[in-house]
Amino acid sequence: MYRTLKVVALSSLLAAAVFATGCATTAKTENASPMTEKISKFNKIDVRVKTGIDEAKQSLNTIETQVASNLEPRFKTVRLVEGEKEEGTLVLNLEVVDYKRHSNVGRFFLGSLMGPDIVTVKATLINLATNQPIGTFTGTGEANLGGIVVGDTGIYRASTELGKEINKFLAAQN
Repeated sequence: MYRTLKVVALSSLLAAAVFATGCATTAKTENASPMTEKISKFNKIDVRVKTGIDEAKQSLNTIETQVASNLEPRFKTVRLVEGEKEEGTLVLNLEVVDYKRHSNVGRFFLGSLMGPDIVTVKATLINLATNQPIGTFTGTGEANLGGIVVGDTGIYRASTELGKEINKFLAAQN
């Protein structure tokens, strides 16, 4: 009887851990083309996000804001609107090419077993003064949530990790 109780208790703890698991986030970037200019010469950046994926359109503001906020330490000015042609400004055009957001009901009942919420972007860097591309890369942010979550929490966390990873990628391009 003690052994059965021990197995049931251990199984219950394992199930509760899977259900209530916190957030596991990851991000990565891959260079698609070599940079033709050093990123360190730019002190301003304009971040623009677009997509052709209908379900991702509701999260564009979240993605844009989280990526931009993680670039603030690296650049003197971070803008979410298109600026005037000027020297020292970099444009980061992000196109969401893969997007997965799980429902709140699914997250409540299955937790992290639903898999991660995912945001994958194709990024193009443009020198605003010359309007010429200086490089491209792809980036992916993932957040695997469990327990009770609401709204865009997974996309918010995936976008935050994506922003951090883009910041690291840009820092490595000097």
